[in-house]
Amino acid sequence: MQLIKIAKKTARRFLKHPSVSPLRVIAHGNALYALERLPITPPGASSELGIVYRNGTSEFREMRYIKFSISGSAFELFEGGSAFEKDVRNENFSVTCV
Repeated sequence: MQLIKIAKKTARRFLKHPSVSPLRVIAHGNALYALERLPITPPGASSELGIVYRNGTSEFREMRYIKFSISGSAFELFEGGSAFEKDVRNENFSVTCV
């Protein structure tokens, strides 16, 4: 239930952003509509929303993301990212939580 609350809060924050486009309002509204009805999902529901964080310099960069996906058959949380250090190498990771 906590993951669903976080996903709803994220969708609402996206909808309140001052530069959100009309197309994004529709997409985030559909995601929120599907989230509000869990554990039952509307027929044909298929939405994803997420946040990406990027930071770094030419010596070190990192990227992290979290994505929620809802469909007629599942609610999923994906988390992942990557880190690049110039003298070492690129490291990637991803986790799927259901």
